[in-house]
Order: sequence, then structure tokens, then C-alpha cells
Amino acid sequence: MASWLPSLDFVWPTPFGDFQFTFPPADPWMGYLLVIYFLIIIRLLLLIGPYDALLRRFGGKARSWLKRIRAVRKATGLKGLYKLVIREVIILLLPISLALSIRIFFGHPGRIPWTSKTLFFFGFFALFWIGAELTRIWKTRRSVLSIAEISSFSSWKAGAALDTLGLTSTALDSLSKLGEDSTPEDEEEKPGAVRGYLRALSVRVGSAASFGKGKIDQNVQDRFDKSTKTQWKLLMTDIILSVFPLAVVYLLSWILT
Repeated sequence: MASWLPSLDFVWPTPFGDFQFTFPPADPWMGYLLVIYFLIIIRLLLLIGPYDALLRRFGGKARSWLKRIRAVRKATGLKGLYKLVIREVIILLLPISLALSIRIFFGHPGRIPWTSKTLFFFGFFALFWIGAELTRIWKTRRSVLSIAEISSFSSWKAGAALDTLGLTSTALDSLSKLGEDSTPEDEEEKPGAVRGYLRALSVRVGSAASFGKGKIDQNVQDRFDKSTKTQWKLLMTDIILSVFPLAVVYLLSWILT
């Protein structure tokens, strides 16, 4: 190993045994962990921008991402935003969680020295794993970017006309409820003819607003669901891609020791 590389040999004592972290990786187990860290960093670098663009579009000046997500949900009426975030958190934490859990229950796979055979096997599966994960990350990135693009009212035919009038989904929702909050005292203060006219007007405005909001919400919801549906279908693939390399590490330990 090149002498100019920084080295690390850290032991973390826990009730479940000592966890040793080394760099350069002393065995395939540490190599597996380093690949996990690499993929987590790559996933954050490639996805944080698109997600931030989506949240900033309707998140306003809210500081936290959670508040921005709520703002996006309120402004667009989109359903499934929270599920999308939960899925990303699961995928981000799944590999390291599985590695630590299996390490706790089954113990260390054993210190296997780097030989030409172990390097070949581990290198092959590491390249396959990284390639598959990068492909999945890039597909997720494109999906999120497409969602961010359709989350602009200027890109919706119905929304564009309403945006010219300063109407958003939230405003339409308020208009659709026009007249529902009238109190009996307010009704008594209005003359009969005026009261009837205002009531009819509020019903027409509310019906039109409900129809407009429904058309916008359904159009955008359909496109949003189409962009995210495949991501949930491939969740099992993500789990397999996390478990398979770990199984290979333990299998190498069983074969070569």
C-alpha cells in the first residue's frame, strides 16, 4: 500500500464487542464498510441538490426541511411527499444498519488477509455493487428533478392561467370554502335579497374554485405518482443490493478460513 496514504486503526469498545475500523481496509469487512460510506456520500452529493430545489420552490423561507416539506404539501396539494422522504431515509441508512446489526448478531466475519483471490472476489462484487447503486441513484435524481420541474405552476396549463391571477392551490382551497364560515349573526345582518345574491355568488365561486383546484391537483398528483411509483417498486432491489455484498463478505470468510 502506498506510504503517502493516511492510515487509521481505531477500536470502538461496545457491549456487543469491539468494533475495529481501519484505513486502508485491513480486510473485506472494512472494505465493505468503506464502500457503504462512499455510496452514502455519493447519494447525498447527487440527491441533496434536486431535493433542495424541490423544497425551495414551494418551501418559502422556512429554515428546516420538515417545514419546507409541509409548505410544499400545502401549496401543491401533493400526496406522498412524506413517503418519498421516508423512503430516502430508509435507503440511506439501510446498508450501515444491516452491517452493524449482522455484525452484532453473528460477530465479526473474521480477519481475512488480502490475497489475489480475495482481492479478485471483493473487487468484482464491489464494482458490481457500486455500478448498480450509481444507476439507481441517478434514476432517483432524474425522478426528483422531474418532480421539481412539474412543481412549478408555470408548467401546468390550468395552473399557468390561474397563476396570472395570483391564485395558488392554497388560494383555490380557500375560495372553494367561501361562505362556509358565515355565522348566523352575519346572515341576520344582511337583507334578504342581498343575502340571497351573495349566497348564490359564493356557491358559484366556491364550485368553480373547487373544480379548478381539483383539476390542478389531480393533474399534478398523477404526474407525481408516475415519477415516484417505480422508486417504491424497486425498494426490494435496494434491500437486496444492501444484503448481497454483506453476504459475500461472510461467505468469503467461511470459504477462505
